[in-house]
Amino acid sequence: MSCYTRHLGDLLPANPSWDDRRALDARIRADLGMAEADCPEVWAAFKAAGGHGRRPGVASAPRGPGQEGGE
Repeated sequence: MSCYTRHLGDLLPANPSWDDRRALDARIRADLGMAEADCPEVWAAFKAAGGHGRRPGVASAPRGPGQEGGE
């Protein structure tokens, strides 16, 4: 699990579960091509790439019910 997902509340459902955070982490790592990288490396790359989910694929990731992009 990644330490940086706590900073990404705008990309998670209102009351995110551990699985929600894992799914977001997996999408970010896949988008960045960093599946095996350590948390600080992923967070640094994410911020350098535009940060806070504004990368293609991450920004449009499904959200929880009742939230923008959700079901």
